[in-house]
Amino acid sequence: MEAVLPHLKQSLSLALKHFFPLAANIVFPPQPNKPHVLFDADSSSISFTVAESTADFNYLVSDSPRTVSDFDLFVPKIPPARILDDGTRLFPLLSIQATVIPNSGFSICIRYHHGICDGKTLQHFLRSWASECKKLISTNQEEEQQHYPLPIFNNGSTIPDQNGVGLCFLNFLWKWAPALLKMADGSGSEFNQIHNTVHVEATFKVTKSYADKLKQLISLKYYDGSGKIRGELDDEELYNFTFVADCRGRFEFSSVPATYFGNCLAPVYATLKRKEIVGENGIVEAAKAIRNKIKELEKNGVLKGAERWMLEAIEKTTTKHNAMVAGSPKFDVYERDFGWGTPKKSDVLSNPGSVLISLSESKDKNLGGIEVGVGLEKTQMNNFIQTFDQTLKIL
Repeated sequence: MEAVLPHLKQSLSLALKHFFPLAANIVFPPQPNKPHVLFDADSSSISFTVAESTADFNYLVSDSPRTVSDFDLFVPKIPPARILDDGTRLFPLLSIQATVIPNSGFSICIRYHHGICDGKTLQHFLRSWASECKKLISTNQEEEQQHYPLPIFNNGSTIPDQNGVGLCFLNFLWKWAPALLKMADGSGSEFNQIHNTVHVEATFKVTKSYADKLKQLISLKYYDGSGKIRGELDDEELYNFTFVADCRGRFEFSSVPATYFGNCLAPVYATLKRKEIVGENGIVEAAKAIRNKIKELEKNGVLKGAERWMLEAIEKTTTKHNAMVAGSPKFDVYERDFGWGTPKKSDVLSNPGSVLISLSESKDKNLGGIEVGVGLEKTQMNNFIQTFDQTLKIL
């Protein structure tokens, strides 16, 4: 409380000087005015909460299934929107909570509004914050400190809007404004209050050796023609696998730098019928569907069909069966050092009722591979663990 937290807050201020839009507000004015980001150097700020908990630290950082509601007290609230006299809403964008668990450790939990930036930008900010904090804590002034490049902001020409996609997005926002604003106004609510079922999170380590064997298995079945579905399954329900492609470096007309601040993602949806997934070679069918979507993206360009992105997002992600992916093994979350070593655990929490798969690099560099976080209802999780263990034994 006396040594670490002051450094955390001071270094956060230093990092925010460069990542200042995170302390801004998204302004949603009445039509026909456009939503925009507003930063005021005199009044813009973020919510930083300090709390204390008696929770079991070892349980929280374990890989085994943990009840999502157990994290409620660690997750910060984003303050509700302010509503001006003319109906304009101002939405805060970032909230941070540091929670101390006496004699064990502490957590830093970040909750942010995706309207301001994507995961890559957020990780860039967190690495910069960690670097600033490490400088303050270090007793060896000659120790080489890592300096992270500054963010680059869109000057209007970084990503030119050649096809009028911006207007399509704007028309969508105005059409769906009442529903979207209602959802956004609830951002300060409890994280895990909307479902009564027990929702759990678990982490599965996929070593490089395991991943290589899995690729070989898929490749063999794909090319030897044995990838046919056997059995009569008449379940025609569609299942979506939703992920995003980082578009930095993918634009044919513009080079977007790796340090671009904002959202630079293209949504990708791989869809299969249930009978295809639960068939004998369901894993091959799933791999093919994902591969084909990535090939489409590379062939057609990242902005192909962008005018329908907003509508597709509602259609796909609100269906009965949808799994979403968050994070990336390229984010290097276990390299983040605030001055006291790397984290024991990094998690992405999922909303109850949804299926979220989070990816990060493996903390164990000797084993390589990735860590896969999975959020499911408790009974589903038990079944998933059983299937995962069986697959490990086969490989």
